[in-house]
Amino acid sequence: MSSKNKKDLNIRGVNHPKYNASRILEDRPIEIMIQKLENILFSNKGDVLGDPNFGCNLQYYLWRTDAPKESIQRTIYEQIDLYVPELRNYTFSLSVDLYQGTTKDIMYINIKIEEMSVTVIYK
Repeated sequence: MSSKNKKDLNIRGVNHPKYNASRILEDRPIEIMIQKLENILFSNKGDVLGDPNFGCNLQYYLWRTDAPKESIQRTIYEQIDLYVPELRNYTFSLSVDLYQGTTKDIMYINIKIEEMSVTVIYK
């Protein structure tokens, strides 16, 4: 089955900036991959029953003062290889930036797939 024929449930919640109550199925390949990436990024290892390796553990990295952003990027790339292999068929880039906040640190993950850019902010 080609990636153009794939469909998935639109799992975005009402607080998501791209929420659309009338869109139940997602059939746009890049949007499906972004949903998968969001799941990976916001999951910690052990959160998914039956797959203890799913997730990037960003919360763990965010609270470590000595975690280099290269290590975080490597973890995200490893997750992409395992759980979003169709992304290899697209031109994409990923960068991680860490900033010290007043009460806690902030992580910006910038992902660009073809011409679509997404920034995930993790606090």
